[in-house]
Amino acid sequence: MKMTGVKLYNRAGDDSDFVEFDLKTDLLFIELSKKALYKKLPHSIPDKTPIFYTIYGPLITIMSLQTFAVILKDVGYDFLNPSQLVNMRFVEAIVMGNYGGCEAILTDQQKISVSGPMQEKYSHLIKRPGKN
Repeated sequence: MKMTGVKLYNRAGDDSDFVEFDLKTDLLFIELSKKALYKKLPHSIPDKTPIFYTIYGPLITIMSLQTFAVILKDVGYDFLNPSQLVNMRFVEAIVMGNYGGCEAILTDQQKISVSGPMQEKYSHLIKRPGKN
């Protein structure tokens, strides 16, 4: 099974910070971070975060939507609001409600709210009430 990890140290701030590794062949061991013992840990790493010691060096799991957005941007994911990163291939429609709110309708009929800035970005996809 493969996972994508983020380098624990020496990040460049680009795609090279992410490493795909195989749990069977590339993973040496997993340890929980201990701030008290490891003064060299980046301050943003919470205590008890799993650290994957791999043949590529120590990696941590992806812990934020922003980080997922970086690695998934080239395969069609985008934020429709600050809390939801969406695979845009599954967006069937974006509909404007009667009172100005906007929702994306996914192929499985789930609805996701679309924030104001993203309404602007995807205005070409928005269907207005009574207009199709």
